[in-house]
Amino acid sequence: MKRSIRVRNQTSAVGTISARQHNLVEHCLLAEPWPMMNCIAARHEQPAAPRNRRGTVFLLRKGDFDVRHFRRQRPAPKVRSAFGCGSSQMEPREAPSKLKRSKTMLTRTSPALLTKPNVATEDAQYFEYTSSANPIGAKLISRVPFCSFSPSLYADGATRVVPLDLSAELGCPGPATGPGLSANFLRINAGDALTLDPNATSQVCYVISGAGSVQQSETSFPFSMGDFFTLPGGHATVLSAAATATLYYVNDAPLLTYLGTTGVHARFAPTRYPAAEAQAALRAVAEQANAGRRNRISVLMGNTNFPHTRTVTHVLWAMFGIVPPNSVQKPHRHQSIALDFIASGKLGVYTLVGTELDRDGNIVNPTRVDWKTGMAFVTPPGHWHAHFNETNENAYVIPIQDAGLQTYLRTLDIRFAHQG
Repeated sequence: MKRSIRVRNQTSAVGTISARQHNLVEHCLLAEPWPMMNCIAARHEQPAAPRNRRGTVFLLRKGDFDVRHFRRQRPAPKVRSAFGCGSSQMEPREAPSKLKRSKTMLTRTSPALLTKPNVATEDAQYFEYTSSANPIGAKLISRVPFCSFSPSLYADGATRVVPLDLSAELGCPGPATGPGLSANFLRINAGDALTLDPNATSQVCYVISGAGSVQQSETSFPFSMGDFFTLPGGHATVLSAAATATLYYVNDAPLLTYLGTTGVHARFAPTRYPAAEAQAALRAVAEQANAGRRNRISVLMGNTNFPHTRTVTHVLWAMFGIVPPNSVQKPHRHQSIALDFIASGKLGVYTLVGTELDRDGNIVNPTRVDWKTGMAFVTPPGHWHAHFNETNENAYVIPIQDAGLQTYLRTLDIRFAHQG
């Protein structure tokens, strides 16, 4: 008998770590690993000042993913592992637990204020410019955390949406993986259906495995392993699985939540990018004579409605990329967040991520992310990142970003390292 599960946007209060929790985290970094928080200790030059050290690494919650915050004042080890000090492989962990959240996103339109005739002056504030123009530096708003998500999150179990939720760390309503995007794993068991109805303008799916069909309003089409497809918001979508299916799914619901808007008007129609066509397009690019000299060997998914940005939707950007055997793809950076999915990769394929380059175009004090087929990870805005494949097999990556919007706003600021 077919079962159907309906999923709508969920909003929850979020906040910051309490002073007591912060002290406990620092205690973890200075002493032995603390099992209650599953902390990961980092190496330090001077253990007397833990708060002012570059390379401070801590796990905010016990679960299938880890979150790292990097400070700038002190030098860090030359290469750090994304999955713990001295480790080059992902270790499965238990499902994430809920954090107690002490604060909510500030809202200046409370009913009490709206009933007052002078509500405009009630909300007015004034800030000194130099101390307020950089809210990240002033610690008024958090940085986008570096984070990875294990394929064990969707490997088995019931039909469900698995949000890759970092809203507690971002200080915004959830679920959210970045300030404007929400990444998710979908699992739909054979014979089941899953209904998606986010308050979003854009949705992108990549079919990890399985097969089924998509129904949105009057539009329907099949999907199978390796397909990409996009969906506008404003209408519920039903995904039905003929064979157990898993998908990587990203939408821009957090952006609309922040803007406080509903009632989406579709800018494009549901669009399918069949696996065979996408793979053929990538193969054609990879076989070009100068492919090995390019910063990336990839194709961008486009849509005829967005000729100026050449992106998959007006907000989202989706790339299908290959890292050939025994190759290096040089660093680049951009102001869009990258929610990367590893379609294929094994030990010996990895990404180095960092905030600075040396004079030779190499990343300074990088963090290493070892690839594993089916995993996802966040590359924060502005971070340099380079891909390495030390194996004899092709590796494939699918970054999904908010670069459609960033490109339209002329703020993408993509830069490429120049190495001798």
